[in-house]
Amino acid sequence: FLLPLFFQGAGTGIAYTPAVVIVAQYFKKYYSVVIALVTTGDSIGIMMFGPLMQMLLDAYGWRGTLLVTGAITANICLAGAVCRSNRRPLQATENRQVNKHGNPEGELQTISRRIQASTNSPVTTEQSAEGRSPHCVVVCLSGAVKVFRLKLLWQSYRFSALCFAQCAFVFSLGCYLVYLIPRATSSGIPAQEASFLLSVVGISGLVGRPFCGLINHKVSSEIIFDASMFTSACAVLVAQFGTYGYFMFSAALFGLAIGFQRTITPVLVREYVGLANLGSAVGLYSGIGGVVDLIGPILAGAIYDVTESYTVLFYIFAGVFALGFLAMLLAPLLKRIEPGVREG
Repeated sequence: FLLPLFFQGAGTGIAYTPAVVIVAQYFKKYYSVVIALVTTGDSIGIMMFGPLMQMLLDAYGWRGTLLVTGAITANICLAGAVCRSNRRPLQATENRQVNKHGNPEGELQTISRRIQASTNSPVTTEQSAEGRSPHCVVVCLSGAVKVFRLKLLWQSYRFSALCFAQCAFVFSLGCYLVYLIPRATSSGIPAQEASFLLSVVGISGLVGRPFCGLINHKVSSEIIFDASMFTSACAVLVAQFGTYGYFMFSAALFGLAIGFQRTITPVLVREYVGLANLGSAVGLYSGIGGVVDLIGPILAGAIYDVTESYTVLFYIFAGVFALGFLAMLLAPLLKRIEPGVREG
């Protein structure tokens, strides 16, 4: 069971980052609108997941259900086969960004000069003469920083704040979706009616994505992100009233916030690090968020075992959303003091 889950997670993670980058290469002015349309499948999946899985289980059993869902997922290969990277605009953008920082030569020439300078430096010569080598840990850490482009975190403080806010969002999002139905049934809501709440989340998220793309031309991306985080916290608190009407309103409000957040995050990443670094940045914040998404429900379950109260859990979820909201409020200040992302 663990092996299929590993390949499923790795496959979707690998497919997501190139898709975001390819869309960014083709669209600039209307990027937020296009990314909203591209990511609507997320909300459609949430909306259809429960009824579709139940129908497949009743008809084919769990083995047949896995085969059918695997065949549906295989359509990612078909979509990837028709994608073509728009390399010329990306190369032109990279050259313009490099020239802006005073480096008119290409990235390969920059790397070549650095290697040559490193080879001819007195420190390197002295170390080789004395037969000394850098410590293995230092070499590994330096390699990890280069491979995973961790320098983006301290070149753009706003991107670091966004990664923190993304972790807060992913943690509370996963926990909310997992514990919404148990929270509703514990308040006396019938299980069949409670299961419809996830469909409400998906429907409202489907509405929120294109709407977010449209208003992004009039409203700042950071304001939209802050509003989505604040709305998510409020939606979680609304569920504390404990009636079916409030649960429905909470699910609708939360789905709307998901649609806004999922749409605007790639737009913010592009604004913070530029198109040339978009792939590395998306992979970085997605990887960090994936780790949090993995441990989030487990940690929430441990908290419930101690407190035996869904009310406490939902207050914690709202508080984590609030932390992400507060972190992104610092973005205008961080913009003034950050060194800025450098090419090469």
